[in-house]
Amino acid sequence: MTAKAKRMVKKAARAGFSGVGSIIALLFKIIGTLLLILLVTGAIFAVIFSTYIQTDLMNDDNMQVTLEEYRLNLSSTIYYKDSATGSWEELVTLESTENRVWVPYDEIPKDLEHALVSIEDQRFYQHKGVDWYRTTGAFVNMFLGMRNDFGGSTITQQLIKNLTGKNEVTIQRKLTEIFGALERDIAGIAEPGNEYTFKNMSRADYTRRLTEIVLKDPALSPQARQELLSLLAAPRESFDERRLCNTARNALLAAIGTFPAEWDLVIAPHRKEGARQEDGADGASVGRRNFFPGVAVYAEDIRSPFNLGSIFRTAEAMGAEKVYLSPLCTDPEHPKAVRSAMGCIETLGYERRALDALPDDLPVFVLETGGTPIGDFTFPKKGICIIGSEELGVSPAALARASYGRVSIPMTGLKASLNVGVAFGILMQKWTEALTGQGI
Repeated sequence: MTAKAKRMVKKAARAGFSGVGSIIALLFKIIGTLLLILLVTGAIFAVIFSTYIQTDLMNDDNMQVTLEEYRLNLSSTIYYKDSATGSWEELVTLESTENRVWVPYDEIPKDLEHALVSIEDQRFYQHKGVDWYRTTGAFVNMFLGMRNDFGGSTITQQLIKNLTGKNEVTIQRKLTEIFGALERDIAGIAEPGNEYTFKNMSRADYTRRLTEIVLKDPALSPQARQELLSLLAAPRESFDERRLCNTARNALLAAIGTFPAEWDLVIAPHRKEGARQEDGADGASVGRRNFFPGVAVYAEDIRSPFNLGSIFRTAEAMGAEKVYLSPLCTDPEHPKAVRSAMGCIETLGYERRALDALPDDLPVFVLETGGTPIGDFTFPKKGICIIGSEELGVSPAALARASYGRVSIPMTGLKASLNVGVAFGILMQKWTEALTGQGI
C-alpha cells in the first residue's frame, strides 16, 4: 500500500470516529434535555400534589362525617312470633341485587379483613390515611397519561368520600381542597402539617396562579369570573389574598353543583380582647370563657340542626352559662348542628331535661308572642329562657312553667315572624344589655 493510500485510510477512520462521537454527544444532549424537562415538570406537579394531598386529611370544625347519616340499600328481614315459645324468629330476608347486612367489626373474620386490605389498600396498616405511592401513581397517570381511571384513594379516603358524598373525581374538587387549605393557612388555623412552606413561590403568588387556572373553567359563572378578575387586578399593597381564595373556592363549589347549604365554611375563631387565660393540664395557656352566672336557655323541641347550632353559637357569644335541651330536641351532635355552632357545642356543653326537671331556684320565662314587649320587660339577674319549636312555638306546658312571665319582640312586618335563632339572638342581646347596665 502506498503512503498516499495509508494517509487516506487513516483520515477516513478519524472521520468515522468523529461521526460516532458526534452522534453519542447529541444523544446525551437529548437525554439531558428530557431529564431536565421532567425534573422541572415534576417539581411543578410536586407543589400542586403535595398541597392537595395534605388537604385530604383536613379535619375542619365545619366538616363533619358520621356513620349515622350514611345510608345503604340494606336487606330487609321479616320476623314472626313463635306462638309456642313466644320468641321472635326470622321468617325471610328480602334482598335486591346485593345482600347487605351490618355486622359488628369484632364479628368480621380476620381472613376476610386481610383479603379486603390486600385487594383494596395493601399498605393500609402502614400509612396514616394517604398512600403516597398509589396517589403518586394515580397523579402521574392522570396528568401525564391523560387518564383518570387509576385509583389512588385508600380505604380511609373512600370512607370519607362515601360519608360526605364528595366522591367526584375532578380537577375542580381538588382545587377546592387546595383553596381550602390555603384559606386556613391565611386565617392562621392550618392543620398541623398543612402549613404553606414552599420556598420558591410566595403564598400570594401561588394563590394568584391557581386562580388563573380557575378562570379557564367554562363552568364558572360570569359574576364569579368578574369578581375573581377584579381581585386579581388589585395592587399588591391592597391584594386581599384570603378573599380571593374564598371567592375562588366557592365559585368552584357552585360550578361542581354542590348546594350552598353543603359548602364548608372556613371561619377563624375570634378571641375577645382581654379574655382571661389560664394554664391547661398540659401547661399550655388556654382561654377561659366569660359568662353571666345563672343565665341559661331551654331549647324546647327545636327541629332544625342548623337552628340548634345557631342557638349554641349565640348562647356562647352572649355569655349564657348553660344550655338545656328538651327530650325531643334535635341532636346537637348532628353534623349540621356542629357546623353552624362553630365549636360552641363543645365549649358550652348541654343537658337534656324535661320541663319539670329544670332547676327550681331559677326564674323561668318564655320568648313568645303575646307577652311584654322586650323593651319593657324586666330581665332577671339569673334565669332560664324557654324558646319553642320552629313549627309550634312554646308548648302550653312551657307557658305554664314560665312563672316569671312572657317576653315578646315587637314586629311591624306583614308576616311578623322571626327565625327562632334570630329571635333568640335579639333576646340575648337585650338580656345581657340589662345585666351589664346593672353592673353584673
